[in-house]
Parts: sequence; structure tokens; C-alpha cells
Amino acid sequence: TIKAALAKCTSGNDDYIYVLNYGSNGRGAEDWPILVTKDQVHIIGLRATPASKWSTVKPDEADSAFEVTGNRCEFANLEIGGHTGGSAIEFTGDVWACWIHDCWFGVTGDTAGTNGIFANTGHDAAYLLVEDCIFGNALTGDGIKIVTNCTRSIIRNNLFKLVAGIALNLAGNVVDVSVLNNTFNLAAQTVGDAITFGATATGFCDGNSACFGKSTDTTKYWVSAGTDVNFGYNLVNGALLVPT
Repeated sequence: TIKAALAKCTSGNDDYIYVLNYGSNGRGAEDWPILVTKDQVHIIGLRATPASKWSTVKPDEADSAFEVTGNRCEFANLEIGGHTGGSAIEFTGDVWACWIHDCWFGVTGDTAGTNGIFANTGHDAAYLLVEDCIFGNALTGDGIKIVTNCTRSIIRNNLFKLVAGIALNLAGNVVDVSVLNNTFNLAAQTVGDAITFGATATGFCDGNSACFGKSTDTTKYWVSAGTDVNFGYNLVNGALLVPT
């Protein structure tokens, strides 16, 4: 199990765990959620079979897949899903500099869950870097949901495909965040469905593109409750749209 591999890691030692064919037998033996409590641990998926894109990590009970309290940890090349009521990756402590890249969240029904990446109240996610991930319509909540402090983070080059809730929900105390070059295929024609910033958010939002399939659509898919997010060139159905 991944838990058994984590037990062999030394916090702060840059230890690597490679996830190979992590099928139902492995997932059935896992103690969910997987608690990532050590610093600088790297959990990397490899191709399980020639027909698969990445290894699939999902609970077989009502939990999140990973609960993270370790700093500077990396998740890559994994298809991750939470069970009903659980998220794929949830921060359950103050976590610094977590790097999540090249992962699938809720792209298939096999990885259904609530949120893709979730930082809940009281658990900071400072210096978070999320890049080159795909968030899909099997998620019943948000793609990325930050309702706490998230300082100097970067969210870039991700694809959000028909996420049921808000694709990128930055409702918390988001300070100096950069949201760059993300693409949103929206499930509904709702204001703020692509990116929503909270009232105290500060940062930079540039190079993002959203579409709902209507060339005349003027819905403002990027919204900010405050006035301190700088918006650059963001597109809706190929046309520049100034946010509210």
C-alpha cells in the first residue's frame, strides 16, 4: 500500500514513492484516507498498463484519497478521486509549497468525488503550485477549492472540463496568487463558474480562456468580490471579457 511506503519515508529526505499497478486489490488493502504527514515526500504514478494513462488512486469507502499535512510534497502522474463526500487531495493542516502536477481529478466516473483539491477552513495552503492537471465532470463539487489562506500560490496551465461546481474557487484569504493560462469548458451558464475570487483576494489573473459554446455569450465567468486582483487578457468564447 501507499501507506506502507510512506511509513518507510524520512521527513525532509526527498524520498520518492512510485505507484505502479495500483488496482482494486491494493486499494482494498489501503487504510483511507492516505495520511501524508512527512515533509518532502514525492508520490509519483507510473503507467499501470499499456491501455492506462496513469495509476488510479481512489478510496473504496467514504473518504478523501489523500489528507496532507506535510510540507513541500509532490503529487504527479496520478488519477486521483475521492469517494462520495471526500476530496481527492485535502489539506488538513498548514501546508507549505505543495506541488501538484500532471494529475487527473474526476475525469472518469472511477475517480468521482467532491472537490479535486481542497484547502478547508483553518488549514493554510501557502506557496501552492498546481499545474498541467485536468479536472473533470465526475467531481460533484469544485475543481480547486481554497477557503483559507493561500499566499503566493500559482495555478497555471490546467484544464477544467464541465466541473459541476466552481472550477477554481478562491473564496478564502488568497494573497498574491497568480492564475495563469488555464482553460475552462463550463457545465453551465453561471456567473463566476470559471474563477471566483473572495473579497480579500489579491493577485494576478491572465491568459485564461472559458467557453460555454455560445459565440455571443457575455456571461462574466471570472468574478472578484474585492478590488485587488489585477486582470489581464482573459477570454470568453474567444472574446476579451472584463470581469465584474
